[in-house]
Order: sequence, then C-alpha cells, then structure tokens
Amino acid sequence: MAEAGPPPKSPNEIDSIGEEFMRSGYWKRILKQNLPLVSRLYRERDGARFKLNTTKDELATTIDELNVTKNELTATSNNLHTAHNDLINAKNELAGAQVEITTIKNELNTTRAHIDQRMQSEAVQMRRLTKLTPRNIGRFQTHIVDHCNLNCAGCAHFSNLHSEKFLSVEEYRRDYERLSHLFRGEAELIEILGGEPLLHKEINSFMEIARACFPNAPVHILTNGLLLSKMDDAFWESMKKFKISLRMSRYPIKVDYDKFARICRDKGIAVLLSDENVQWISQNIDLHVAPNGHSPERNLNNFINCYGANLDFTLRNGRIYTCPQAAYAYTLKDYFNAPISISDRNSINIHDNISADEIMAFLARPIPFCHYCRVEERHPIPWKVSKREIEEWA
Repeated sequence: MAEAGPPPKSPNEIDSIGEEFMRSGYWKRILKQNLPLVSRLYRERDGARFKLNTTKDELATTIDELNVTKNELTATSNNLHTAHNDLINAKNELAGAQVEITTIKNELNTTRAHIDQRMQSEAVQMRRLTKLTPRNIGRFQTHIVDHCNLNCAGCAHFSNLHSEKFLSVEEYRRDYERLSHLFRGEAELIEILGGEPLLHKEINSFMEIARACFPNAPVHILTNGLLLSKMDDAFWESMKKFKISLRMSRYPIKVDYDKFARICRDKGIAVLLSDENVQWISQNIDLHVAPNGHSPERNLNNFINCYGANLDFTLRNGRIYTCPQAAYAYTLKDYFNAPISISDRNSINIHDNISADEIMAFLARPIPFCHYCRVEERHPIPWKVSKREIEEWA
C-alpha cells in the first residue's frame, strides 16, 4: 500500500512561504543569475515576433499578388473564351465564305463554259467566214520542178514519188503573164518551189519572170538549201537584182543550216530559216471513199477546217488549185495505182474568159477532191526518211 504524501498547503501557508521568500532576497540572486538568459529569450522572442510579422506581411503581399494573378488569369480565361468564340464565329464565317466562293466558282465555271462554247462557236463561224470569203489578193505558188533531192515521208506535195520533171520557162512565162494581167500585177506572195527548185538549171529565168509580172510582191524561193553552196554567181546576182528571198526548212539531218543562212546573208540575200525539228501534217487521204461518197456538208466541213484551203494557191499547167494536194494527187494515183478520181473540177483555167474575182470566188469553195481528205484525223508527224509506202499519205 503506498504511503500517503504530505497534505496540501493552505493558501495562508503559501502566502507565508512567499513572503518569507521575498524577505530572504533569494529571488534576487536567482533573477540575477538568469537575467542574461531571460534577456536573450526576450530578444529571441522579439526577433521571432518581428520575423513572424515580416512573414505575415510578405504572406499578405503574396496573397494580394496571388489575388491579382488570379484576377489576371480570370481575365485571360475570359479573353480566351472570347477569342475561342471569335474563332468559332470566324470559322463559321469562313465556312460561309467558302460556300459562297464555291458557288461563285461554279457560276464562273458555268459562265466560262458558256463563253468557251460561244468562242468556239464564233471561232467556227470566223473560220467558216475566213475560208469561204474570197481573198482580195492572192498567194500563188508554182513547182518549177516536181522531184526533190530529199526523201521525206508523207511529203505534202508527193515530191519524193516524182520522176524528174522540169517546168519550161515558156509555160511559166505564159501562165504568170496571164496571172499578172488578171490581178493587175498585184499579189500577196509569189513562191517558186518544188520539189527542190534549185535543181532547175534555168531558175534565174523564173526569178526574172516572177519579178517582171509582180513588181511589188514578195517573191520567195522555198528550198531545203542543200545545193546553195553549189550555186554560181549568176544565181546570187539574180537573187539580189530581182529582190528574191530564200525560205529554208531545217530538217533533222547532218547539214549546217546556219552556214547556209550565213552564205545568203553574206551575199546580201534575205533568208528565212525555219525552226529545228520540222514536223509534217499527215495527209490522211481516204482511199476507200467513192468519188461521191461524202455529202456536200462533209466536203464543206473538210474545206473549212483544212489548213491549206483558200490560203496558198497552186498554179500548174495553166490551172489554179485551192490546195497543192489537189494539184499533185495524180502523182499518188499513178505511183500506187490508187483509186483517186482526178477531175478538172478541182481547179480553174486562168486562160479561159474569166475574171480575177471569179477565180478568187472559185478558190473559196470546196472542190470534189475535198471528199478524199480526213481533215479531223490529220496530225503532226516527226520527220523521217520515206519508205515510199502508201500508208505515209493514205
């Protein structure tokens, strides 16, 4: 059993003890001994209070800054929401604009299609009008030789199928004096060609006649140029005297055409040199059609869409043709025994009692030979050496 402790002191006893303690001065000794500690504790307390107050102020400032930041973030969030809504509105507006643009584009495409259709129609009408309108002044060409020193596949004048054939100076003079009389010495262009015209030994005489009959018209010699370096001084003197120009086609063969051009220019002769990579237009002559196998409408369509019709007129044996194919198709017929009908109705005789206007009106109309042409199937073909096979033309 535990021992009982001393009984608790009464308030009077406690007061008595305190008074005795105060009288004894003991507390002073204790206070004196602990004063530095107490002072230090007070100082630490005051420092802690200062730091606490400083921290409290800093926290208050931080809270204020956080509130400002919160407000700024709230404003930014509101701005972002507004921007988002603006973007949605802009997207919707763009979508609407895209629909409008698509509608406008479709309308423009429709309008363009209508314009293209109208332009095509007008182009057809213009081509029709151009082809069927007699020319005021003619472009006349004549072979002075029918054969050639090149062998070009699909030659439009069939020159590589010809044996040697030279036009007489007398016939040329007779025809061109008549032509000059009919057209009062006026022409858009006179062309001396072939075949290869430089093969003709009397070419100087043809230049003289052409210039005498058409004093003011351009006169061209169309040549492949291969014989230019062999032409004598009389040729060059005639070229210069009669103001004749040279037109050369540049074929993809081993020939220095620029050298030929320099020869001409050095001698004071105007020269026109075509671009490289000469291409020909395929003829597509239909050998399976009967002489009357095409309707007049088809013949008219062929004539209107033919690149050569009513453009360069071929004068041969006193007759004028609206295109060279009609003038020289007999060559194809004779060489291949082709079923082609040759008719005087393809040309008009200039020595008949006829006027220049009647001649030009005839040349602006389809001819029977038009029904042999498959104009819609013509296309450029690369130059190559001919094998003299009928498929090159027909």
